[in-house]
Amino acid sequence: MVGEDQDREPSVRKKRPPLVTPDQAVQAAYQLIAAEGPQGLSMRKLAAVLHVSLPTVYTAIRSKDHLIGRLQDRLFIEITSTITGTDLRGPRQRLLSMGQALFAWADEHPRLAEFLLHEDASDDISARAAASAPEPGRTAVMGLVTELVGADDAPNLDPVTAVLFASAVSRAMLALARSSAPVQDDRWLTIWADTITGGLRSLADRSSIPA
Repeated sequence: MVGEDQDREPSVRKKRPPLVTPDQAVQAAYQLIAAEGPQGLSMRKLAAVLHVSLPTVYTAIRSKDHLIGRLQDRLFIEITSTITGTDLRGPRQRLLSMGQALFAWADEHPRLAEFLLHEDASDDISARAAASAPEPGRTAVMGLVTELVGADDAPNLDPVTAVLFASAVSRAMLALARSSAPVQDDRWLTIWADTITGGLRSLADRSSIPA
């Protein structure tokens, strides 16, 4: 019978979409920092911007530390996407071009740059960002590393180690340079390029020494 058959059919309930997704929370936090700087980020303020309760925010992002990690991932990838191959000849010229792209990003997004300097980025975050960065950026960076340290020594240098080292130098240089704006001052760019070049060569030399 129709009625009995209907009774036997299992009820199907559609799962309600979450009020806030992790990506929405990260985007709202990104906009908060861009407008107010690192001090403008709080979970309560994030809830207010998203027009939801504080517990709802925590269903999308389990903690503020987790949110900061997601933001750092996004910013590292955003910066790396600006660092693509150029038509300039010679590794020195291309390295300087990458530095200009980095410092230009910091000048264009001063509060986001301040956030990166304000929050320590773990090696794990930097490595994940390096691995998930757009392919053109990764290819350009590793091709440049090979030219800077020499083709014979490049295989001795772990790509992630190279990126982590360059990231650490860049963060330190941005912190110093921002105390004497503008960031794109040629002095800082030259020091940045010299430090990365010398450091990568030293890392490659050390890696080639048998344990």
